[in-house]
Amino acid sequence: MTPFANPPWLAPFLSHLPNTQPEFTLATITPTTPPRPAVRTCIFRGPLFSLPPNPRNPVRTLNPEPPQLSSSLLTFTTDARMSKFTELSANPNAELCFWIPTFETKPQWRFRGKVYFFSFDGAGTPKEAGQRSEVATDIETSAIEGPAEAVEAPNFAVNGEGGGLVSWRNEVLRHFANLGPGMRGTFANPAPGTAVEEEGMGRLGRKVEDWVLRKEFLQQDTEGKTSPAAQEEFKAGREVLYEALGNFRLCVVKVDGVDRVDLGERDGKGKRWIYTRSKDGWETREVWP
Repeated sequence: MTPFANPPWLAPFLSHLPNTQPEFTLATITPTTPPRPAVRTCIFRGPLFSLPPNPRNPVRTLNPEPPQLSSSLLTFTTDARMSKFTELSANPNAELCFWIPTFETKPQWRFRGKVYFFSFDGAGTPKEAGQRSEVATDIETSAIEGPAEAVEAPNFAVNGEGGGLVSWRNEVLRHFANLGPGMRGTFANPAPGTAVEEEGMGRLGRKVEDWVLRKEFLQQDTEGKTSPAAQEEFKAGREVLYEALGNFRLCVVKVDGVDRVDLGERDGKGKRWIYTRSKDGWETREVWP
């Protein structure tokens, strides 16, 4: 069992999160001269291989969800044409800040770490192979079939309850499909930050529908769309699907430092903990707020 897959900060952090999609602030550094800080609000998508429940995800079953497959790798998603992708490609070091005033202790969590990007078609590339090797230390491998290093392969098997073949490519697809049809379609919009032009208006508002995902990846035609007109509709939907997937990135954060402040503790005076990654695991220190 790796000491990094279940660090001492993970369970309390997850217990503090609201049931709705948790928001956080992502801080990066621009690749400009001089470098400048950049921040924006993002949605937390859960630890890697622990996709938040969503019964409407049409391809959730593409990867098994055995309880013994877990990680401390934090995830969010982005468009490869956005500024944060450019900034993190130049300097992958980032900080994530969660402020959760709805929880009774009013905690603030700050995570420092390195961000890795995974794409739908990148599993076979040397770059993503190297990235899998770097993040593998933070994935629980006790139930992996074969050596622990097997988790670094594009596909690996998990034994035991709920086990089966896990695909990194399918994990990217599952995160994409966990978004709504309209949000999926935004990845096929005109490039973010480019000038508004009339010809680009027709690309706005397109959707990647559930039935298109089911038909393409599960070979299911649950909508009964078999007529020639329906086949043309599927062809058009498939084009939007792959255009969107080409821009979609699953962002995986390997955490190396955590700063937790519970502002509601000690009658409002607060309590604070620093979690530091070492070569053998995690060290925890309580410090003054």
